[in-house]
Order: sequence, then structure tokens, then C-alpha cells
Amino acid sequence: MQPALSSARSHPRKRRALAIAGLVLAAWMVLRIGLTVWPADVLAREKSQLEVGQRERLLVVAPHPDDEILAAAGLIQRVLSQEGRVRVVVLTNGDGYSLAAREYFRRPTLSSKDLLRFGRIRMEEARQAAARLGMDPREVVFLGFPDRGLARLLLLGSTRSPFTGADSVPYRECLRPGAPYTRQELEQQLRAVIADLQPTVVLFPSAQDGHPDHRAAHYLVRDVLDGVYSGETGTPARFLTYLVHPRARSRVLEQYLGLPAAIDNSADAEYLALTPAERAAKRYALAAYVTQRAIWSNLFLASFLGPAETFSP
Repeated sequence: MQPALSSARSHPRKRRALAIAGLVLAAWMVLRIGLTVWPADVLAREKSQLEVGQRERLLVVAPHPDDEILAAAGLIQRVLSQEGRVRVVVLTNGDGYSLAAREYFRRPTLSSKDLLRFGRIRMEEARQAAARLGMDPREVVFLGFPDRGLARLLLLGSTRSPFTGADSVPYRECLRPGAPYTRQELEQQLRAVIADLQPTVVLFPSAQDGHPDHRAAHYLVRDVLDGVYSGETGTPARFLTYLVHPRARSRVLEQYLGLPAAIDNSADAEYLALTPAERAAKRYALAAYVTQRAIWSNLFLASFLGPAETFSP
């Protein structure tokens, strides 16, 4: 009988320990939210404010459809409100995100044709999201390079998608259908987009991003910018980077708890405080990505819907 009595006494202790742990976690979350989310001016206080001039020409480079909205929907709106122009160039169609595709199609296994269809659906979602921000959907340019293959492209110079089986752009809606999956080709297409738009601001992923496609995109774009603007004094464009996927595990946990883990707190970060209308439009634009809502939690989305967006020079 004694072991049973001891066991019975241990249950209240376990419950108390769990209750204390829950209170500690709740207090930590309240502190983090109180410091970084609720008051719109806390994030921006004593921080450098991003200057958005009249008639800016903003080029946003997104490795996948939705990165442009997660990172910069507020900035896109601000540029448009200042009589500016925005173009989004999407490097891949997100056709390698098999987890999201399986959830969306409700099937445990998918063929390469299914994933190509998924890529086309994501293209349409990107157009809808752009329209919800007031952009001309035709300003969303798709290159159609391999999702989850940009790092290999960067390092080896060429690749084939293990998901769709393609070694060249398989989408007729892209900038250059049939173009080979080579680093040289991708850089040529980026140069063509830059030459056509002549941007005053170029926004692209951070080298500190936790996703390999984002890190590879950083170096690919940076090499192109170095080539386009090399030797110029008084470069006519500002270069900014954004973070979507934190690398530290603790920051990833924060993100999935709804905290703004992708906020850049470095000394040189530039903050853009969003108005309530801009935040509402950002939420509306993200809702266009139905394929992603199957796996996004509301807490995860909340980490991108705070009162500010941050960018690094």
C-alpha cells in the first residue's frame, strides 16, 4: 500500500511543477510581447527610421512566393503610397515544398506533375497577394528556378530539381521558359530585371537567414549587384536585406510562439513603423496564400504581423 500512497502524493507535486513552468513561460511571453509587439513605438524608439522617398522604384527579390509579403508588405505599400513603383522578382515557384503540397492536395504521395501544378497555384497566389496590396500583378516576375535548389546552383553552377525532375524552367508563365538551371542564366535574368526597372531600392534576403535558399539568394543577388554597379560613384540604388527564417533554435521557437523573431535588432537596422491600415492589408495579402495556410499557424503568422518591419543595409 505504501508505494501507491507515495505515488498519489507525487501527483500534486507534478501538477505544481507543471503549473510553475507554465507561469514562467507565460511571464516570459508577456515580457517579450510587451517589449516588442504591443506599443508600436517600442520597436522604433531610438532606432533608425527607413526613409521612403517620392517615386521610389523598389525591387523585391523573393526566393519563394510569400517571402515578399512576409518581409515587406508594409514597405511595398509605403512605396506605392508615395507614387512609387514596385516590382517583385520571385526566384522559385515553391514547387519543392512537398509538405505543403501534400496538405493542400490531401494526398500522401505526389508526382512531379502534381508539384508543377502546385508551383502554378503558388504563382497565382502571389499575383493575388500583390493585387491586395495595390500592386499591378504584372509587376510580379517569376523566374521558375528550382525550389530548395538555389544553394546547389550557387555552389555547383547548375542543378536539377529532385522534386519536379526539371533541369530547365518548366513554366511558360516565367520570364524565360525553357532556360537552363544554371547560375549564369539566373544572374543574367536578374541583371535584365534590374536594367529594365532601374531600381532606387533593392531588397533581398539576408545572409543570416536560416533557409538555404535565402542565404544562396543573398550571395547570388549580391554578386549581380556588384557587377551591375561596380565602379560607379554615388550608386543610384540603396541595397537592403530582410530576414524571414531565424537561424538560432531559440529564435525559431519564439517565431512559432508568435513573437517577431525575424526582427533585426542589429545596431544598423532600419525600422519601418506600420500604420494600422498597412498591417491590415498585410494580413489580407497573406491570406491569399491558401496553399501555405494549411501549415501556417496563427501564432507563426503573428510573428510577421507586428507593428514594424526591419531591414539591414
